Amino acid sequence: MPFAYNMTRPSLWADPIMQFVGKVDNALQGGSEEIFVPDSRGWAPHANVAVFDKFSNDPSYPYISHTNPSMAGAMVVFGRA
Repeated sequence: MPFAYNMTRPSLWADPIMQFVGKVDNALQGGSEEIFVPDSRGWAPHANVAVFDKFSNDPSYPYISHTNPSMAGAMVVFGRA
């Protein structure tokens, strides 16, 4: 299934960490990958959600958005720890 790429912040893709060619969908479907879930307030302001799962469906997390990266289940998220 295709993942969603955060296009609300174009500057995100200029970050040196995000330098890859093409989409990463196939690399994220090998079975050992995780979906990272924010708490009910969303991701911290310094978290950068680059790729998220627009089809995640877990009743434990009813607040997860399928369209808003700041509230989405992330496949690729980076930033200050």
